[in-house]
Amino acid sequence: WNRGDRCDESRRLQRARNRASAVLMPRVTAMQEQTKPQPVRLVEGKGSMSMTFHLTPFITEWEKAKELFISHVVREIDPNLRPSDVTSSLSIDMSESWCKCRVFRGTLIATLRSDSLEFDVPRPFAGAYRAEADMIVQAAENLLASLDYGNYAFSSFYGAHVEAVQGSSEQYLARFAHGEVDPATDAQSGMRYRPSAVFLFRNDDGSRMLRKTFELSEIIPNGLFVTTYVRASKNEEENLEEQLNWVTRVDSISDRAAGITYVKDTADAEVDS
Repeated sequence: WNRGDRCDESRRLQRARNRASAVLMPRVTAMQEQTKPQPVRLVEGKGSMSMTFHLTPFITEWEKAKELFISHVVREIDPNLRPSDVTSSLSIDMSESWCKCRVFRGTLIATLRSDSLEFDVPRPFAGAYRAEADMIVQAAENLLASLDYGNYAFSSFYGAHVEAVQGSSEQYLARFAHGEVDPATDAQSGMRYRPSAVFLFRNDDGSRMLRKTFELSEIIPNGLFVTTYVRASKNEEENLEEQLNWVTRVDSISDRAAGITYVKDTADAEVDS
């Protein structure tokens, strides 16, 4: 190649880039318009949260572990725990043995099994996921340290019903609809196709994963049911607080990817708009 040939090739590539930009620009603009943020509001008492710490190896000294578990719940979580709030079952099959504490009169349920430590919040307070998760993580870390468990995996599930403050929840989900689904299929099968959205995040080695889904709520009108499932391995170089920070950060990224923005009430949404 001489200099003239290189100049001609450079101009040819630039023209190709300009043509590509001219084709892609309208599509990007349309996509940005289509993914206009959807403001939603958390609905009080319409959801659930659970965190499970998977123990390896499983507990072999069951009676000792059960006593530590109950005393720990009373000392560090709920000093007003009553004997009637504690139930347990001992089985010949250790996988079926469990001890359960109804903490704060049942607003939090803590369960110890031979291979797991579980916390369930049947009706989490709206917007209080991180505060409740922090409390569970602190209690779990202290208890697992007393049980001499340094390495374990944990998983969590959070489901919440949210109300669309502006616009329609069905219109929001329509942006994720699969174009190849024939509407006539609904009439023929007697079933209705409802689009949903799934966002999956994981690191390279698979030790951390977050999956978030958005679908139409079956409980509240003009609402969405949002679920977040997290799985992560624990190692000696990081604590659960660091992992929870990762969950919070990636969860926020998934909301932005889905075009979801949370507001406290309708007035906030009107101000934001």
